[in-house]
Amino acid sequence: MVTKPIHVAIVAPNQGLALTARQTALNFSTEESCKIQVVQGDLREGLEKAQELLKSGVDVFISRGGTATLLAQELEVPVVEIRVSAMDVLRSMRPLMGTTRHIAVIGFPNICLGLSSMGELLGLQIEELVLQSEAEAKEVVLAAYQRGIRCMVGDTVSVREARALGMVGYLIESGGEAILTALQQAIQLVKVQRKEREQTALFKAVVDSSRDAIIAVDSQGVITVCNSLSESLFGLDAKSVIGKPVSSALLHPALRKVFTQEEHPAVDVIKIQGKSIAVERYPILMEGEPMGFVASFQSVGKVQEYELQVRNKVFQRGLVARATLDSVIARSRKMLEVKEKALRFATLGSTILLSGPTGVGKEMLAQSIHNLSPHRFGPFVAINCAALPENLLESELFGYEEGAFTGALKGGKPGLFELAHNGTLFLDEISEMSLSLQARILRAMQEREVLRIGGSSMIRVNVHIIAATNKDLRELVQRGAFREDLYYRITVLTLYVPPLRERPEDIPALALHFLHRLSSQHPGPSTFTPDAMELLLQYSWPGNVRELASVVERAFFSTRESQIDRAILEEALIPSFPRPEAHRIPSKPGELRSLEREAIKKVLEEEGFHISRAAKRLGIDRSTLWRKLKKMSLPV
Repeated sequence: MVTKPIHVAIVAPNQGLALTARQTALNFSTEESCKIQVVQGDLREGLEKAQELLKSGVDVFISRGGTATLLAQELEVPVVEIRVSAMDVLRSMRPLMGTTRHIAVIGFPNICLGLSSMGELLGLQIEELVLQSEAEAKEVVLAAYQRGIRCMVGDTVSVREARALGMVGYLIESGGEAILTALQQAIQLVKVQRKEREQTALFKAVVDSSRDAIIAVDSQGVITVCNSLSESLFGLDAKSVIGKPVSSALLHPALRKVFTQEEHPAVDVIKIQGKSIAVERYPILMEGEPMGFVASFQSVGKVQEYELQVRNKVFQRGLVARATLDSVIARSRKMLEVKEKALRFATLGSTILLSGPTGVGKEMLAQSIHNLSPHRFGPFVAINCAALPENLLESELFGYEEGAFTGALKGGKPGLFELAHNGTLFLDEISEMSLSLQARILRAMQEREVLRIGGSSMIRVNVHIIAATNKDLRELVQRGAFREDLYYRITVLTLYVPPLRERPEDIPALALHFLHRLSSQHPGPSTFTPDAMELLLQYSWPGNVRELASVVERAFFSTRESQIDRAILEEALIPSFPRPEAHRIPSKPGELRSLEREAIKKVLEEEGFHISRAAKRLGIDRSTLWRKLKKMSLPV
């Protein structure tokens, strides 16, 4: 940023001072870019010339004697005075010494410096006659003449009057050193003023750019700050209220009470003209002593609007929890208890373990808990620990620095712990994580810091952990397949989500929910026939809620009727493979597993052993399909 040159104007009351000032200005050097102008004019003439110079943007004036006093009284721009030293006065008396012992020093207070005692040392009688205004000069000089004084030294106006009476008068001349000192003071003064203006502008910009209305008062209750949002929120005029006491400047009683009540709460909500306004008060302390306080105000409606904007930003990044507890459909006693526990656990902020078979909706419950927790304004980041091999899972969780391994992104990549900062990290199927990775997870949870792969410094994180599993972790601990210390760390709070077969009361509500969601987007059936609903209740739902959603969708797109009947539903329950008996739903576990194996094998073959496409057709996720293939010893 280019700094504007400092513009200095020297108003010299007499020709001698003007010449000395011009010579000094020519030889003056400073680090700052500086423009120096010199004009000659005494008192009123000097004031008129100074007022003309103001149009060119003068930052500071320099003058002497009565002219300096007049400029300081009439101008808003700072004025630096050329100090008259005792040596300057004695130097001006030198021509008079030897001719008289009685000498008057006549001028404004800054000329008369208590020289009478110095005169005694020199064998002179020095009489100081002080002027307070230009109008007094003629009278004071005449009085001196009448008392027999015939020699004097002084400033321009007094010397002019003395010479008019025939007295011998000499001007007190200022040397180049005094002008140089005044120039240095003037430039320093402008630098300080500019710094203050810069700080004031910065402070005003910060205060005015705040989303809050801000009002500050000093220890006497006088308003010192009132930003633009305060003006619009409360109908105030900052220029009118700043510098006035709260008692007279703030008319609304609730607003005035914020500043006058001794024990006003630090955080409060007040009502003004029917609007709810959130208030926060902060003390202003200097060396521990109260110097007033500042209050910030926000319309509660605005707070909610900003919250929505933040959540939309997070949504755009894909790190948002969409589900709420209302999204979890529950009619059974067991699921109502699950929701009640989830509501209670959400406010505690402790690590939570969700357990239950695949497809019961553990991630939806995790999102619901996040949206009720203190971390709800932060991101929700989820990862399935069974979906990636160990090395990829590690880099996803902890991130890596540039060059950490072949193929690493330029600039590195933040891990999910970093992305989940001030939010929630959902570790689904945590039981599938290797023991070595479990150790790193445990350290991250305990120390609240992570180290990127290839990194050399720890990164602080504030992350709420929700883990999920479809296995018995206690059994895995006993077998040595899961770390005991991590087990105790993640089971601070536990929540079991029962399979669908243990809560048949939820099946009709869930089935109708999935059907209505489809019918709101596509033309098709909007309900089930009674015998179809009976079949839904008879089926064991090994895939739980995920399987139910898939079956309903499959049945929906398989008919053009207004209802889904039993026949359509039977076709939808076991897709894409022949059954030994038409329209019979297997009930024995062994028979169901055999049919499931055949179904998976057939779909895999038809999809060319493409795991993602096969999983999509079967209505299950990739990690579940991988586990089933491994369990059934099917080739991939």
